[in-house]
Amino acid sequence: MTRLLCSGLALWLWAALGWAQSREVVLEAGALRLPAVVYEPAGTGPFAAVVMLHGCSGMRTRTGEIGAIYRVWAERLAQAGYLGVVLDSFSGRGIEEICTQQQRTLSAARDRARDAYVALDWLLTQEQVDGKRVFLLGWSNGGVAVLGAMDAKSAVGAGRERGFRAALAMYPGCRGFGQGQGYRPRAPLLIQIGAVDDWTPAERCRELLAGVPVGSPPVEVVVYPGAQHAFDRPGSRTVFRAEVWNAGRGSRGATIGGHPEAREAALERGLAFFAQF
Repeated sequence: MTRLLCSGLALWLWAALGWAQSREVVLEAGALRLPAVVYEPAGTGPFAAVVMLHGCSGMRTRTGEIGAIYRVWAERLAQAGYLGVVLDSFSGRGIEEICTQQQRTLSAARDRARDAYVALDWLLTQEQVDGKRVFLLGWSNGGVAVLGAMDAKSAVGAGRERGFRAALAMYPGCRGFGQGQGYRPRAPLLIQIGAVDDWTPAERCRELLAGVPVGSPPVEVVVYPGAQHAFDRPGSRTVFRAEVWNAGRGSRGATIGGHPEAREAALERGLAFFAQF
């Protein structure tokens, strides 16, 4: 009886609070197979959905768990009624990580941007998904993929009848995107980044913002004081990763660390951003 009562309470809490159930799927793009974890909110939908792109360390930790940052966001999104798809761009290609690589054979702005559209196309076939409200979210290298996927000058995603409704890039490397005629996104874009990020400096994203042509979909850059790279990771521990390649410096080494206040503010702002559309 006690076990049944506990199970019933757990189901009631899941339904009442919108906690996520997760399941694993594999998305196919020709010969490429892209594993993904789907976080589903309570209810029957149709749900708005978010495609989520991991950073250079990959989707999973060394112990095989989904990275804590992605899990936190997926669960918070599910509580707000969004279906989340955390997409693994690495394991299907035989890649463990690319943080330490100076010359990367996998392009975030092209290859991983295409991955995002593979996930979008899959979501558009799902009955429980509102195809008019599919969003894109990525962190660091995945944030670069967001910028690539949303770049109106890029061939990736061009000519589609339906694209992403809006996109959020968390501390992306903005370098290079504002050159030439400036960066014009296909849909509204929010960038959130730390003021003391020494891996993907906020100044490069300010430069991108300054070059956005008049008449473009809106772009907003929010900079969090005192926050470093990966500031939305749980906890407040700061780590200097001496082994990673830092393209901004042209050398190795970068600092990452959680910032609880900035993390909560970024989560709230991100949810409010998606809710506008």
